[in-house]
Amino acid sequence: MLGWLRKNLDMRPRRVKGPVQPWYVPRTGWMSFAPEVELNPGDFQRATMTPSEGLLSFATLYRCNTLVSGDLSKMDVVLKAPAGAGVFEPVYRHPVINLLETPNHYQTTSKFFESWVLSKFTSKQGSAFVLKERDGPRIVALHVLDPNRVSVKVSPATGLVAYELETDSLAGIDRKTLVPASEIIHDVLNPLHGHPLVGVPPLRVCCLAASQAIEIQKTSFAFFRNRAQPSGVLSSPDEITQESIKQAQAQFAAKFSGEGRGRVAIVGQGLKYTPIAVTAEDAQLIEQFKIAAHQIAAAYGIPASKVVPGAEPKYNTAAEQNKQYFSEALQKPMKDMELLLRRHLGLPKGWKIEFETEDLIRMDGKARMEMLGVGVKNMILAPNDARRQVGLPPVPGGDQPLAQQQYHSLEQIAARAVEPITGAGGALDPALVAQMIEDALEERSVHG
Repeated sequence: MLGWLRKNLDMRPRRVKGPVQPWYVPRTGWMSFAPEVELNPGDFQRATMTPSEGLLSFATLYRCNTLVSGDLSKMDVVLKAPAGAGVFEPVYRHPVINLLETPNHYQTTSKFFESWVLSKFTSKQGSAFVLKERDGPRIVALHVLDPNRVSVKVSPATGLVAYELETDSLAGIDRKTLVPASEIIHDVLNPLHGHPLVGVPPLRVCCLAASQAIEIQKTSFAFFRNRAQPSGVLSSPDEITQESIKQAQAQFAAKFSGEGRGRVAIVGQGLKYTPIAVTAEDAQLIEQFKIAAHQIAAAYGIPASKVVPGAEPKYNTAAEQNKQYFSEALQKPMKDMELLLRRHLGLPKGWKIEFETEDLIRMDGKARMEMLGVGVKNMILAPNDARRQVGLPPVPGGDQPLAQQQYHSLEQIAARAVEPITGAGGALDPALVAQMIEDALEERSVHG
């Protein structure tokens, strides 16, 4: 059925001029999605919340996005092939390796994955869109598209998915183009809207907390711009003329605000100065600011100690903190990217793409050496395996796990238990059998 639909929708690949050769599909019969949903309709129009593009001016929110994208992008990507017995071996020569090492002509591998993650975490659609550039059937480049210039389309009649792309000079798209789902790697983050193609980014969830923190910063900025001198009221029990009011106001503002803060104010005519603005301590701005920062860190799954100044870490060691950070903030988006790459890059059956997490969750030196020593001692690791993990070259004879001479497998012990009572040709030795029976009776009498 699907083949018939594709045939009748004319979704065959066609060559176009330029570096990108997408599949063109009919431009009619598609339904668009409008994934941006405001928490409270009209908030942005009434200026009660900061628009999404301005939220990154809050340092904690900026740090959360750059921390996650930076850590995911700095990990090496490894292609692995099955080697039997559930073991996978790294593959170093393969077209997919070449593609990931040079995803396009303007980005390195780390910048490519950084753009991917930032697009997913900050876009209004909560999605990253990666276009596959082809030379015939072969994928020669990958381009992270601007999510604001991509529209998701679904055919109500057939359920087929397509993507409408606006012009993008870096990706070689010179006109509005409609391409099928096979040409787009669509990474959706948290599809909480009830549709699998519409995501909700943490940036969206943090609107209230970030807007509050930004307003606190604006208030503090205005407060300290005037050297923290609160505004107040000059009052008098007697009637004051309008001219006297203007004169006293101008004189007080000129001499005792800004750089004049701290001077001794002498006011006459029975005037009394009464401050009316609340102080930072009264408003507890610092506590509110920290609450907003903690809420944002929680939305990203990042331990507060990594992004909030002064926050106490939950664990005492850096290794445990990194494990918590990895499991709560990085593991899910990393796994999503691995599965999407495995699906879209045409790997052989059983092959997989993985991010190397060793550098990210590396423990302290002493604990690391103890762990490797236990692995070698218990015959789990060969010496050269352990040396390789600490950046040392292999040594002769270190490619096999080491074992002491008296160590034997259960199968060898069972075979050895039978051998002493057998003679030539496997016949029983009566003398040995009698000796074994005598020893057993003696041991039984000793132990009662």
